[in-house]
Amino acid sequence: MGWPDGLRRASFRGVGFHVAGSEDTVGHRNVLHEIPGRDDAISEGQGRKASRFTIEGFLIGPAVIADRHRLQGALEASGPGRLVHPFYGSLDVVVSADARFVARSDRGRYFVVTMVFTRASALQTAAVDPLTAVDVASTNVLQQARQWMNRVWDIAHDSAAAARTAVNTIDEGLALVHDARRAANSLADIRRSIDNARSRLDELVYDVAGITQTLESVFTLGSDPDDRGETRLTQARADAELAGYRDLLDQMAVPSDDSTPAGEASILMNGQLVAAMSRVMLRSTFASSNEALEASGVLASRLQVLIDVTGDPLLGATLVDLQEALVSGMRSRAAKLASLTSLTLQQPSSSLVLAWDLYQDLDKEADIVARNRPAHPGMIPAGTVLEVVGQG
Repeated sequence: MGWPDGLRRASFRGVGFHVAGSEDTVGHRNVLHEIPGRDDAISEGQGRKASRFTIEGFLIGPAVIADRHRLQGALEASGPGRLVHPFYGSLDVVVSADARFVARSDRGRYFVVTMVFTRASALQTAAVDPLTAVDVASTNVLQQARQWMNRVWDIAHDSAAAARTAVNTIDEGLALVHDARRAANSLADIRRSIDNARSRLDELVYDVAGITQTLESVFTLGSDPDDRGETRLTQARADAELAGYRDLLDQMAVPSDDSTPAGEASILMNGQLVAAMSRVMLRSTFASSNEALEASGVLASRLQVLIDVTGDPLLGATLVDLQEALVSGMRSRAAKLASLTSLTLQQPSSSLVLAWDLYQDLDKEADIVARNRPAHPGMIPAGTVLEVVGQG
């Protein structure tokens, strides 16, 4: 693999662009004191200069207008953002100068964009919203998965048996999506996407762009951001979607380092699933810190499997970024939630009375019953050990 193949796809706040050139400005801040009556001067060091990156980028292709609007929105957003630099990897930066978009009449569907970034300070970086961090990392995974598939997917030169196995693997994944997400509000859209994919699967499997885009539309439907980079998920919608995604994660085969078309399709579908599920998880409701950490642990484990089996440093790096953003964000969520605790009844009671005694909230009875499934909620005997959510 030549050195250009090892470069990471550039993006800012999850919005990708191509790089024509990059320039770094580094140095040390000095103040020169010239003293009257002396022939020399004193240089007073005031610390290292802020690292600055000037990137000459470009946007090209049929969707160039939409890409320009998305990149403009990312550059105009306040606060620090994640820059994926071709050479230096992921950096937290702020936009430190006006960005310039240049279009030329003799070059249709093409914009040159000049951007200047400065590394964000530790204080600025700490203020990054966990939702934004996960959304950006998730978008980067999806983008890099497309690039990875373009590099490895060459099913036209495989045997007919290998092609059929790939078709079957993808078809099984689509069936699992349909079953697992049947409770989602977007089921009608999901069903249409799946039916369309299945009807064209034998044709799509030889079209790398077609298969990646079709599968991505199925796995991420409802969690994908709009043209301005804002997700359409509400908390209620996220709760409904997460249950389906968790079922899907349980049922979908764990990917291996199988380099056949079927193995590559499995890695792609798993990557698209974890990217979409991460966005949903950060917006979902959890009754306790234990539940939040358990849920993120399961997803982080599947991410680790993907990191281990991809064998591709570019895709692997974006998966690592997503794993870190997910774990950090969910820890922040968990820190604000009560933890689960065990309660041993000293005397007989009912779930309704317990809800009032523990929380002064009768609606909490449903949670007590769901967690413990007592044989008779109206009369729970003394000595019973219950799992309940702590009070703070």
